[in-house]
Amino acid sequence: MEVMDLSFAEDFDWRDYVCNHSTAQTIVGPGIWKFEGRFVNTLEPNRKSHGLLGPFGVWRFDFVALRTDGTAVRLHPSQGNEAKPIHGVLSTWRLHEVRASTPGAAIAAMDGAPTFDVLGRVDFVSNKRAFERATQLFPPGVDTWDPAREHDLTGDQFPWDRWLMGRPWGKALASETLTSMTIGWHKESFRIRVTTLAKPGPINIRLSTSGSWLSR
Repeated sequence: MEVMDLSFAEDFDWRDYVCNHSTAQTIVGPGIWKFEGRFVNTLEPNRKSHGLLGPFGVWRFDFVALRTDGTAVRLHPSQGNEAKPIHGVLSTWRLHEVRASTPGAAIAAMDGAPTFDVLGRVDFVSNKRAFERATQLFPPGVDTWDPAREHDLTGDQFPWDRWLMGRPWGKALASETLTSMTIGWHKESFRIRVTTLAKPGPINIRLSTSGSWLSR
């Protein structure tokens, strides 16, 4: 089974679980109307060491609280410290949704604009992988900034949202809801330009073999 409805389960008191969570009030929010156990489109980081098999075992298993305002919260059960709750919408986590990047990407269409969820540590992507993908998309060599040569990254198969979330400044941008993300080549490095609902003007990010940083 990909999903189990635990709302009325007799062998698991999800209300007790939520109420005893350290961030219970934030999880409940406007109110929970359904509680599920679900395999989500993020690979389980321990799948090899645990010998997990498909079709669902290789995917991460989370509790999902569906809320009355249409949002949802993912909770990852653990024997140690509980993982930080992930807030978003269910459609971005389903295994069989048509998405820009799978597994783990959190680009979703909400109110007509892409939105980026808060991701856990296991979902972060390195600068090295981002640079390799940028080189595939946009082979460097033309040292001028030409908007006509930019590539739109919001529909790319590479999880650019997970790369952003691994950078302190990127996490702040993602929390403001990204509305566009493009890449080009300028002055010996890639330049990624993003806009957010909070900052509609373009924000420039440099990406090179030595790392990534915000630039003017």
